Order: sequence, then C-alpha cells, then structure tokens
Amino acid sequence: PHGLTIGLVLAETMDRDRAHVPRQFERIADALGEPGSGTDGARAVQAVRRILAQLEFPTAAAAGVQAADLDELSEAALEDYFISVAPAPWTRAEVRVAYEQGLALGDRR
Repeated sequence: PHGLTIGLVLAETMDRDRAHVPRQFERIADALGEPGSGTDGARAVQAVRRILAQLEFPTAAAAGVQAADLDELSEAALEDYFISVAPAPWTRAEVRVAYEQGLALGDRR
C-alpha cells in the first residue's frame, strides 16, 4: 500500500519539488537515462511519468480515489513524516493540487 500511494502522485509531487532543488532533479533525470539536457529538473518528472506509464501503474482514479477524498488525503499527507523532509515546506493547498492533478489523469496514464 505504501508504494502504491507514493506512486499515485509521485510525478505530481516531484513537479512541485523540482522548483526548489532543480540540480538534484537533473541528476535524477540523468540516472534514469532521460534524454536531453536541462536545468529545471523537468526531465526527472518526464522520466518518472514515462516509467509509470510503461509499468501501467494505476492512476489515483483507477485506485478508487474520488474528489470527495481529497480533503482527508491532504490532511493525512500533511501529518506524514516524509512531507516534513521535502526540499521546501508544503502548504495544504499545494498538497491538494498534487492530488487534483493525479486524479485528473483519469483511469489511464
């Protein structure tokens, strides 16, 4: 369950975090073999999106997440230890946006 929940919004959370540590995200992109070059970390997000699609990893919607769940999920995420070690503090609104973006993918990546 932990890996599933992380993967459901992994790319969306990375997209937010890359703005705070772009060089580290560029290193991730290189390690994942993402082609091209960049300075803003977007390639790492692209690589993870590609990998999740190749794996046919479920989306939030496919896992049963509904819009009505987002407030509760956002609150729970803010209480999780791992969000406290993010490159920059998350706001409740940012967490919700990440969930909304993940849910907007629909049933397939």
